Amino acid sequence: MMRLKALDNADDTSKDAYFKMYLEDAKNILLDRIYPFEHEIIEVPSRYQNWQLRAGIELYNQLGEEGIVSYGENGLSYSRKTDLLSEGLISELPPPRAKVIGGDAT
Repeated sequence: MMRLKALDNADDTSKDAYFKMYLEDAKNILLDRIYPFEHEIIEVPSRYQNWQLRAGIELYNQLGEEGIVSYGENGLSYSRKTDLLSEGLISELPPPRAKVIGGDAT
C-alpha cells in the first residue's frame, strides 16, 4: 500500500529500503510520543498501524528536505518544524501516558 500511495505503482520495489526505514522512524516517533517512559513496549498497537503507515509516507515524501526550517527563493518557500511530522498527524495521537515511578503509593 505504501508503494501505491507514494509512487503510484504497487510493483515498484526500488524504494523499499527507504519505506522500511521511514516506517521504523514512524514507529519510534509513535512509541516515544505515547509511551515515553515505557521502553519495554516495542510494537505498535494494532489501532495505530494505519497511523504508522501514513506517518511513514509523510516522512518518505520529505526525503531530502529533512531539517528545513525556512527557505525562500523566487516566491517558493519551505518551512518545517523539527518534529518532522505535520501537526495534523501528531494531533491524532493521544497525549503521552504517565508512569508511576517508585514504590508503593499507599
